[in-house]
Amino acid sequence: MLNKFTLSFFSICALACCANANNVGKLNLDEVVVTASGFESSLKDETRNVYVVGEKEISRKGYRTVREALEKVPSVGFLNSGVGESVDIRGQGNKANTAVKVMINGVPINMLDNAHMIVPIEMIAIEDVERIEVMPGGGSVLYGSGTRGGVINIITKNSPREFYGNIQSKIGSYRYHDMSVNLGGNVNENLFLKLGAKAFDTNSYHEDGKEKGSYVSAATNYQISDAQNLAISSSFYRSKLKLPATMLSKKEVAKNRRMNQYPNHQTSSENMRKTDIALDYRIESGNFTFNLKPFYQKIKITNFNDIPSAVPGAKYKEYAIDGLFGDEKTGLNFKTKYDYADGEFIAGFDFTKNQGDRAQYIFHDIDMRGGRINIKHNIDTILDLLKRSYALYFMEKHNFSSNFDLSAGARVERAKYDAKRISSQIMKGSIPQMNHTSMSSFSTKNTHNNYALEITPNFKYSKSGNLYFKFERGYISPSPTQLTNKDIKTGKYSFNNIKSETFQTYEIGLKDEIASNFSLASSIFLTDSKDEIHYEAIGDHGKGWKYENLDKTRRIGFELSLKEQISEWLDLTQSYSFVSAKERAGKNSGKDIPLVSKHKFVFGATVKPVKNLSLFADMKFYSKQNDNNREKNIKSRAITDVGAEYKFKSGLSFGAGINNLFNKKYFDYSNVANDQFITANERNFYARIKYEF
Repeated sequence: MLNKFTLSFFSICALACCANANNVGKLNLDEVVVTASGFESSLKDETRNVYVVGEKEISRKGYRTVREALEKVPSVGFLNSGVGESVDIRGQGNKANTAVKVMINGVPINMLDNAHMIVPIEMIAIEDVERIEVMPGGGSVLYGSGTRGGVINIITKNSPREFYGNIQSKIGSYRYHDMSVNLGGNVNENLFLKLGAKAFDTNSYHEDGKEKGSYVSAATNYQISDAQNLAISSSFYRSKLKLPATMLSKKEVAKNRRMNQYPNHQTSSENMRKTDIALDYRIESGNFTFNLKPFYQKIKITNFNDIPSAVPGAKYKEYAIDGLFGDEKTGLNFKTKYDYADGEFIAGFDFTKNQGDRAQYIFHDIDMRGGRINIKHNIDTILDLLKRSYALYFMEKHNFSSNFDLSAGARVERAKYDAKRISSQIMKGSIPQMNHTSMSSFSTKNTHNNYALEITPNFKYSKSGNLYFKFERGYISPSPTQLTNKDIKTGKYSFNNIKSETFQTYEIGLKDEIASNFSLASSIFLTDSKDEIHYEAIGDHGKGWKYENLDKTRRIGFELSLKEQISEWLDLTQSYSFVSAKERAGKNSGKDIPLVSKHKFVFGATVKPVKNLSLFADMKFYSKQNDNNREKNIKSRAITDVGAEYKFKSGLSFGAGINNLFNKKYFDYSNVANDQFITANERNFYARIKYEF
C-alpha cells in the first residue's frame, strides 16, 4: 500500500514539474456563485466553507457520474450497504442516507423509505450539471431535517447565458458508450431556453450485468419585467438494469472477482425512473426579493428476481419483486430576503408532502418430480407511507462593523405521519394440511414537532480572509417506517413512539485567498447527537425488528482544502479530512461507527505543457473502515486517476483517461462475519469526443 501510495503521489508531482512557474494566474472566487443561504452569492462572500465543483472541471476531467465529481471534496465518501448506495459527509456512516441531504436545484432526492439506504444521485446526467455545491456540517435552519452531515445541492444548467451547443460521446471499459446533445442560450434579452438529452448503454464490472438508460432535461427562464422573473425546469430519467448476483464469498472472490454466482448466469432486473418539475418565480422590489418555488418529483425503483431452486429434481422458482420503491414529493418553498444598510434578513416557509410506498411480492411455485407435491405460495406485503412537513424559518446576518458580522436564525417544523402496512399469505397445494390464507394490517398516525437554531459570529481579519465560529442545534425526524416494530412471535406490528434525533455542532472555520493565486479553507468541528434511532433485526429474513432511541454519538473532525494556481500552466489542489466517529451510548458504546474512514487525502494537479492541452492526475486515499459488524474489515485504499484533454480552435476536443491506474483491488461492500463481499471496479479506461458550436 505504501509503495502505491507513494508512487501515486510522485506521479502527480511529476506532472507538476512539467510546468513553467511564471506568470501567476488568478482564482477568481468572486465568479463562483453559490446558494448556501438560499439566494445566490459569490463564494468569496459566504461566511461558511462551501466546496464547489464547477462546470469547467466536470467537462475537462470527463466525469461520467455525479459520484465521480464528488469524490475529490473533503469529508465526502460513498458507502454501499449491500442493498443501495449513499453519499456521506463527516462520518455519518451507516446513517448517511438520513443525515446528509442531497438536492437537485433545491429539491431533496432522499427517499422517504430509508430502510435500504438508497440516495439515487445517479439519476441525473453529469452533462446537465452546472455546478455541485457541498456544505459540510449542518444547515438545519435553512434546509430542515436530515442535515447533520451536511447538504449537497446539484445545480443544473437553468440560468441565462450566451448561446451554447455541444454534442459529445464517451466510450469506456465494460463496453460503456453514450451520446449526449445539449442546446441552450438566450433567445433574446428576456428569454432563455435549454434542451438536453443523453442515452447510454454499458455492461457492468460483474459478469452478465448490463444497464441501458436515457435522460432528458428542458428549462425556460423568462424575464417578465425588470422586477419579475419566471423559470421552469424539468428532467426525466429512465434506465433498465440487468443485475447479476454480486454478493460473493471469499472463495468466489479468489476464484473470479467478476463472477455471477447465479446458476446458468441468471440475473435479476431493475427499472429506475425519475421525474422532476419545478417552477421558480422571483420578484425584486426595492430592497426586497421574493421567491416562490412549487415542485413535483417522483422516483420509482422496481426490482424483479427469477431464482431457480436448489432442491434436487424439483421444478421450483421464486419470483420476487422486492423493492418496488415509490417516492413522490410535492411541495412549496417561499422565501424572502430584505437587504438593509448593515445586513440582510431572510425568512421562509416550506411545505412538503412526501408519499412513499413499497410492495414486496414473493411467489413460490414448487412441483416435485413425479407430481407427488405441488404447492403454490403467495406472500404479499404492501407499505403505504405519508409524511407532511410544515416549517417556518428566519436567518439574519448583521454587519456590526467592517470586520465583524453575526448570523443567527431559527426554524420550527411540524411533521405529520400516516403509515399503513398490509400483509397476506396464501398457500394452496396437493397437501390439504398446508393450505391456508392469512391477512394482517396495521396503521399508525403521529406528529413530531422540532426546532433548529444557529448562531455564527464572523471576523474579517483581511479583505479576503475570515474566521467564523458556528453553533447549530438541529434534528433528524424519523421516517414513517421507523414508527413501527414487528413482534417475531406473533408477526404483529406495534407503534413504538420513537422520538426525533437531535444534534449540536460546534465549528471553527477559516477561509482566505492569498495573493490572488492561493486559496485555503479549513474547519474544526464537534457534533454530539442523542436519541439516535437504533434498528435491531430479530430473527432472519425480516421476521421481526424494533426501533429504539438508544444511541448517542460524537463526531470530531478537521478539514483542510488548498488550491494553488502556480502559473497559467499549473493548478494544484490538496485536501485532507479527519473524522473520529464513535458511539457514546447504547449497545455499541465505545465502538467506531461502521463505514467511516478516519482519514481521507486528495492530491490533484492539472498541467498545460502546451497550448490547448491539459494533463491531470488525482489521487484519493481512504483509510480503513469498520464493516456493518463493527470490525475493521474494510482495508485502506489509494486510487489514482490520470487523464488528458486537447481542444482545437474549431470547437472540437478529445479527452481520455485511466481510472484506478494502479489496479487497486478493493470492495464496495464487506461483511467478513457473513462471508459476503461486493468487489469494486478494477483499472478502467475512457475516451471522449466533444464538439461545441
